Amino acid sequence: MTVQNKQVNKNILLSEKLADFLVAHPSFVSKFGEVSFVIFTEDDAVFNKRNANLIKGLINEGKQVVKAKVTENKNDSWFFTPITP
Repeated sequence: MTVQNKQVNKNILLSEKLADFLVAHPSFVSKFGEVSFVIFTEDDAVFNKRNANLIKGLINEGKQVVKAKVTENKNDSWFFTPITP
């Protein structure tokens, strides 16, 4: 499996987890409105660097972006940071 395929597969898996979290916590959706969430991890520097490049592209397209960092803390599994250009 190529690095790009691993990146895509990891993004899909984590996107599913993020979607489950957002459905269970609708206040986060209303707090941020219409944004693009870009996922980061605590321990995968290569994954995070590639997704940082996604943020640049989304901002260039005029989209609002929120960095969604998955954590190891089961009580607080996501940390959200709005990105401003």
